[in-house]
Amino acid sequence: MLVKPFLHSHGVDRLRGVVLTHGDISHVEGYARLVKEFDPEVTYTSAARSRSKVYREILKGLKTDTNRWRVVAAGDQVCRLEYFASEDWRGFCEGG
Repeated sequence: MLVKPFLHSHGVDRLRGVVLTHGDISHVEGYARLVKEFDPEVTYTSAARSRSKVYREILKGLKTDTNRWRVVAAGDQVCRLEYFASEDWRGFCEGG
């Protein structure tokens, strides 16, 4: 995992949140390891359905701990990013 040494070198040992934009394997395959290494407080997902078995398994696990899972919809804001649509994740950060 390339993210781990980078984050640790910047003093990050825990993440406030993780955003899974969609179920594409290149976006979700490292999620389990990220959770193990950085214990995110919350995971954000969309309500979009996915054929990805890995993504469906992640969602199944998140359903057991709803305090650490948020489903976002169009217009919701997450960490100053606005979610536009379930198929079209385009974020922007106002003021920085």
